[in-house]
Amino acid sequence: MSLGVLKSKTLPELYEMLKEKQKERFNLRIQMRTMQGGKPHIIRDVRRSIARIKTRMAQINLIGKE
Repeated sequence: MSLGVLKSKTLPELYEMLKEKQKERFNLRIQMRTMQGGKPHIIRDVRRSIARIKTRMAQINLIGKE
């Protein structure tokens, strides 16, 4: 997920994306625990996407307070 895509999203859209990524992360963690998934790099990518979304949400909140 690129930063350009996130910059064009509104706060409610970012919140929905965050919920989707968190569900995806949960499902991947369950798969890893049950030895069904052997791709830890996907979990890392999802975790980083979540961090990017949260960062962009924080930026929007800071801009809105000024």
